[in-house]
Amino acid sequence: MTEKKGVYELFRSFFDEYYRDELQQLAENYPHEQRSLVIDYQDLEDYQPQFATDIASQPSVLIGYAEEALAEYEPISTDLSEANIRIDGAPTTIETDREHDNHISNLVSVRGLVTEADDPCLRVTDAALRCELCGTVNYLPDQGRELDRPRDCKGCERAYGFEIVESESEFTDSQQFTIHSLDANPADGDELFTVEVDATDDIVGVSAGEYLTVTGILRVKQNSDTTEFKPYLQASSISPINPEAPILQTCRSEVMDLETFVNVASETVSTLPENTLEPGTKAKLITPFVEALGWDKYDNSEWVFEYSDSMTELRVDYALFGGGSDQPNIVIEAKRIGKRLTEHEQQIYDYLRIFDADYGVLTNGEQFNIYTTQGDNEAEKFTELSLDGLATADVLEQLRPGAFEKPTDEQQTASVSN
Repeated sequence: MTEKKGVYELFRSFFDEYYRDELQQLAENYPHEQRSLVIDYQDLEDYQPQFATDIASQPSVLIGYAEEALAEYEPISTDLSEANIRIDGAPTTIETDREHDNHISNLVSVRGLVTEADDPCLRVTDAALRCELCGTVNYLPDQGRELDRPRDCKGCERAYGFEIVESESEFTDSQQFTIHSLDANPADGDELFTVEVDATDDIVGVSAGEYLTVTGILRVKQNSDTTEFKPYLQASSISPINPEAPILQTCRSEVMDLETFVNVASETVSTLPENTLEPGTKAKLITPFVEALGWDKYDNSEWVFEYSDSMTELRVDYALFGGGSDQPNIVIEAKRIGKRLTEHEQQIYDYLRIFDADYGVLTNGEQFNIYTTQGDNEAEKFTELSLDGLATADVLEQLRPGAFEKPTDEQQTASVSN
């Protein structure tokens, strides 16, 4: 589908038939209360299946056409030229690592757990760059993840240096976070799909620990100057997953015990690429370990990713709260597989002190160093465990949720009487 005028007509007809009321609501609320029109992909399929397929396979172009058609939609007098079209849902949901190669540049969805989330920031979208040599302002629209700079100044035709002109540039809210698919089952040998998400404008504000469905365009970025490219998802829409949804209930039922975890993790370690970074280590080794101890990652009162509090800007990778505690009983700091843990011991000591936790774990997925601060004692290393020794390590009973449960009145009475 390449005829631009024909695409406009299709979108106008679609708006009239399916989204007239939603467009009126957008016009009334724009831009302070609402900045986007969210379109359900199923509505596109109901309207015209081939049109929906074209949008899924050419989303960059056709969503751009949709936004132009929105700006020119005659029944609406409000200027919507800067409004967004967001597609909710896609015909393809990426579940495992081996599936994504065939969907680059397509509209896809990922259902998963957010394990890392940067703070929202401003990103330049249309850049005005002043040449430091002659003062000419060069305009570069449609900036991506990295700021492009002119090869040569339009004024002096040299590439001396450029500085951004804030007053003539346009910015938008931006956030990056990492999501891990819930659909893959490591126990069955599936490679968990982990992808960085790029969100902008009115869909920023995601936090680690949330369960989301993200629909967006699957893109790739180059690793330095190599021939390697890493996928990332340019988010179109973000929606929370209902805690009672079948996918979450299924994941709860598939949690491994420690013995099974050790068997699966040992096989995983033997096949992990040498360049596996911290997010991959956490997803495939450390999070399953914490689950195998009995902690529920779906319970936000029990398990918090990237935990911090009002007293510090530091964030620990995992914080575990047992027995209704209002401060973490266990803090866990993760490093990528192969990383020397002795170089980071001060970090876990700092977290134990700052968050007043009972136990700390420093791990790279193969080695597990356990630290304690119980009582008024200074933090100290309690023990070191290897991956293959976890299943028979009695000390891990002290890290299970039940170890932090407060005794009931009946139990306290029985203990006194005995």
